[in-house]
Amino acid sequence: MPVEPWMIDCILAGIAVEFVAGAYLFRRTGRPGLIAPFGWFLVSGGALMMAVRMALMGVAGPALAAAMLVSLVTHILSLLGIYRIVRPSAQP
Repeated sequence: MPVEPWMIDCILAGIAVEFVAGAYLFRRTGRPGLIAPFGWFLVSGGALMMAVRMALMGVAGPALAAAMLVSLVTHILSLLGIYRIVRPSAQP
């Protein structure tokens, strides 16, 4: 079965639901500081899925490259946010 754009739309809808559920759980459990890296992580995956959807639809190169660049930048922001949370604290 070939992959069709509507299948990617279903994945994007799942990413949106995952963000809402994650934000709710992080706030409820008292960890709102985790929402930003989690959000950047999901935006990164969403942008990559948009790039896949554009490729399936035959969209021109610059728009496809822009979606992939957004995915890269948001992935880096996600990693930086996670690093700030888990990095060892400075010890004297």
